[in-house]
Amino acid sequence: MATNVLLFPLASAAAAATRRIPRHAILPTTAAFLRPFSLRPSNPIELFAFSLSTSSSTTATSSLSPIHLVASDVDGTLLTSRHTVSSRTVAAIRSVQQKGIRFIVATGKSRGGVRIALGKLGEELTSSSAPGGVYLQGLIVYKGGEVVYERTLEAAVALDVMAIARKKASYLGPRATLTQAQGDMLEVLPPGGSKGLGVQKLLEALKVDKANLLAIGDQENDLEMLKMAGTAVAMGNAPQHVKAVAGFQTRSNDEDGAARAFERFCLDIR
Repeated sequence: MATNVLLFPLASAAAAATRRIPRHAILPTTAAFLRPFSLRPSNPIELFAFSLSTSSSTTATSSLSPIHLVASDVDGTLLTSRHTVSSRTVAAIRSVQQKGIRFIVATGKSRGGVRIALGKLGEELTSSSAPGGVYLQGLIVYKGGEVVYERTLEAAVALDVMAIARKKASYLGPRATLTQAQGDMLEVLPPGGSKGLGVQKLLEALKVDKANLLAIGDQENDLEMLKMAGTAVAMGNAPQHVKAVAGFQTRSNDEDGAARAFERFCLDIR
């Protein structure tokens, strides 16, 4: 028995621990989450959220490599707080694609979950004719309609997680990686698993250099992806430790922050 990822909501769901583990098991949260270590300066250039002179922003971005691929988070990035996608964001994505820049989602959601969350746009981004996508925190990677990378959590670790949850312990050791996509949700991944690793696998499959990657996100589970990207943008609604690893900051998900970033870096709309 294997599972890709275990999800821990803040609200108790102890009964789930007694059932067979599906690919997305829901259990009560007790394990400690890992505080990320910032590898970048803690003062990202706030191109959109606050005033910045045109000359300064031009200087800051002129040395960046051209964007060949965009990897975007979904929750808190493409989706607003009301779980909708704004028309401006959809239009910006369409323009990015029309310019010949490949656009993928890199998300903790499943492929089917992306279709549900993003509607028609999600169906297009997850179709076999799309470049691909990174799902379940990087544990399943598609190139077109083909799975090119997949990892699962060992059955023994999954069973231990359930036991730990029941006993309210907080130790798993090196056998698993913990991450958070939302403040009230803890996810247990195979050791070393991350959205960033999934994006790296897709870049290799598509033969795209990470210097030509624009990555955008808002939570701890986006950290590795942001650290590796040639152009890294944190959402305005991101916590400070996420903003600290990104070179740039846009507005929030309720202020078309993602669309503004796509327009600025991919479409050269200033």
